[in-house]
Amino acid sequence: MGNMRAFLEQAYGKYYAEKYLAKSDDPILSTEAGYANVVYGARAFTNILWSGNTFAVLTKDAYNKENPDGMRLMYATGTKATGIQENAALPDTDKPDVLEVSVGFKEIVTAFEVSNKAILKARNNDYVDLIYIFEVEGELHTAGMNDMLLEDADTLAGYDLESIDRVTISEAAVTALSYTAGDNDMYSLDIGTYTWFDPITDHNSGTDREWNFGYFFENSGAVRNNNGIVTKGITKPDTYGQMMASAQIQARYNPSGFTYTATEEGPKAVSGGEIGYAVATIDGCPIFQDPGVQADGIGRLYLLDDRDMFGSPTLSLNIASPTKLTTANNAVLLDALKEKSAYDTSAELRCRSRFRQASIRDLKAASL
Repeated sequence: MGNMRAFLEQAYGKYYAEKYLAKSDDPILSTEAGYANVVYGARAFTNILWSGNTFAVLTKDAYNKENPDGMRLMYATGTKATGIQENAALPDTDKPDVLEVSVGFKEIVTAFEVSNKAILKARNNDYVDLIYIFEVEGELHTAGMNDMLLEDADTLAGYDLESIDRVTISEAAVTALSYTAGDNDMYSLDIGTYTWFDPITDHNSGTDREWNFGYFFENSGAVRNNNGIVTKGITKPDTYGQMMASAQIQARYNPSGFTYTATEEGPKAVSGGEIGYAVATIDGCPIFQDPGVQADGIGRLYLLDDRDMFGSPTLSLNIASPTKLTTANNAVLLDALKEKSAYDTSAELRCRSRFRQASIRDLKAASL
């Protein structure tokens, strides 16, 4: 996969690796018609990387020559091996079947304005802390991207980021749950035709059923049957609480707490006394919490395989440009006495092996 740290150092400056912030000396001069201050963009982007939500939990890779617009998806391996008689002729050759798919990236923007009068009051009259406004708008920008990643499968992404709910909903589930036909299609692939790109969805046709660990093991086994391995789970805090509470009353099972620390590529397990966020694991799979996860009775559980495959992760946030802040204050061009600013991020949720991703839906709290 792409080296995200090197990618972010290039975007934000050479001091990123030490301080996770951009160039610190970037004064705003009175003679400038407009300026670009990357510090706030870096702060907004790294804050969400370290937050422990879905944006942070997903593996990251860089949009570059190694990971450009297109993906090659192999959906048939061809002949694996053939036994032959001694001195027999070589067998016929065969090749894998490959489909090229264009993914590209989305441009996500949060724009805001501050009037010249408000700026002058802020400087002289304790009116508002403009630095606080920049921080808040940055948090809103990154929180909005996290919301996109958790959008319900019945909402097409359009110009937003794709969601893991759509990544993990199957053709059969769309029909059983009365979603609009095609809501599960991604990257212009009709899953009715390209059935090999269909994920695993455990549902109950819209009728909620009590949580039990069987759902996890059954679906992680289904991922394994598709030559995948569930490397992480994401769910809502209420489902996480159900999992932990039901585990406590089973003597044969006791969840182990592991500490994970945030990195540019995603969370990594740490040992010893290193600082991070603690998560429970089921059968070695860490389960992360995000309040924004879609819920039926209680939150859905996403079981994801984001291992490296032929140099790229099977599921990742592909980052073309990390969050940056651009501000302009030219009154003539803006046709008003104000400053206009925008945070923007260019990225997309990229899934190369959708049949290795799973979701468990239609859950409700169990009687414990």
